[in-house]
Amino acid sequence: MKELGYSFFKYMPYGLKEPFRKTANSMANISLGNNFMFDNDIFYENLKAEDIKLSDENNFKFIHIDGAHTPFVFNADVESIPEEEGTYEQSIKACMTIVKTYLSKLKEAGVYDNTVIIVMADHGFNGDETEGRQNPLFLVKGINERHEMKINDKPISYEDLLPAYNNLLEGKSGDESFNFVDENRDRKYLFHKYGEESNIIEYRLNAGSKAWETEKLEKYKHR
Repeated sequence: MKELGYSFFKYMPYGLKEPFRKTANSMANISLGNNFMFDNDIFYENLKAEDIKLSDENNFKFIHIDGAHTPFVFNADVESIPEEEGTYEQSIKACMTIVKTYLSKLKEAGVYDNTVIIVMADHGFNGDETEGRQNPLFLVKGINERHEMKINDKPISYEDLLPAYNNLLEGKSGDESFNFVDENRDRKYLFHKYGEESNIIEYRLNAGSKAWETEKLEKYKHR
């Protein structure tokens, strides 16, 4: 029943979400219990101390770290520092240190090549608390994919993730996994301020525009 409730909440019209949001958050907290933490430094120390456990079965692992969110309290080596000394750039480097360490563990265990790896953020950040979070980090490696890191300018959106995941599981490379994406598409961006989820603004980013070009976002007018 909880899963049905979450699905109902997801597809509920935005104007009706607010009265149910606190209830949904409470349900999530009860479900999660004390199994999760937001301390990147504790996760990093545990990561360094533990080896990858091998299995003959296929495995899926989802790891969520706190990312480069405020307060900025870590340096590039994931060491705690006073908040007044922290910066957004340092927090990004700390996250990349964690990612690099985990990838090294996969290589040491001999499972890096036959593993699909996706590193992603839930939103971007342009140094402002308003519009400008529509360009999140997304890195992907397919099975047995080896080459220098490269940038793909396909106008992808998070709504493309499910078919891309299926392509990756079929053995396609990171580039090939998004071959179905229309190069001339418009994209949609739903923006809200934290704590004001009932006030969602829909923007459109026209074909040919890059995700980081915040100045090209246009408020969408429903007809």
